Amino acid sequence: MIRRRNLIWLIPLTIITTFPLWRPLAAAFLSPASTQPSTPAAEQGPRHDFILEQIRVIASTNGQRPSEITARRAATIMPGQLELTEVQAKIPSGPATQTAPADQGGQEDKGQLLHVRADRGLYHQESALLTLMDQARVVNPAEGYELQSDLLHYNESKQTLISPGPIIFQAQGILVTGSSLSYDLASGHYEVLGQVRCTLSQLTLPGTE
Repeated sequence: MIRRRNLIWLIPLTIITTFPLWRPLAAAFLSPASTQPSTPAAEQGPRHDFILEQIRVIASTNGQRPSEITARRAATIMPGQLELTEVQAKIPSGPATQTAPADQGGQEDKGQLLHVRADRGLYHQESALLTLMDQARVVNPAEGYELQSDLLHYNESKQTLISPGPIIFQAQGILVTGSSLSYDLASGHYEVLGQVRCTLSQLTLPGTE
């Protein structure tokens, strides 16, 4: 009988004396699940998000004539991509010509400049691709025409201006609408595709004067 009582007292005594050994395991089992991210903040990739006011971008690739892009506001939405607000751009169009040999003091004619504006835009820094959205307009002051579209893609390296959607082309005495547009800026040639409609006004035919 005495031996059984000693055995009963021995069990709690053993638990108390070994408490420092099994305490960490018990604490880990009873603690709530961690809500911290599995990857430490120091191991996460660096972020370069920013917002800029009144920005100006000069883009030129392969020695081509540069284009100038300005915006009232720019914000990063993903690496290498800017979201622009109230975009304006000056885009070279047509081939450049040399008025005289360079050794005789001749100067290069930079050709025409297209004045572009839109409410919103996206600019990819690596590909130099500018996408213009919401009431995009292209004006050529030298030739006196205006192009309107809700979506335009300007590829600086390929020197192209493409509208995959409906366009309105206006010039003196002419109004053209179409389903899409492809504009080769290097040559100055453009092509209106899809359902094309042309309206002429104030047209004077030869021999009618």
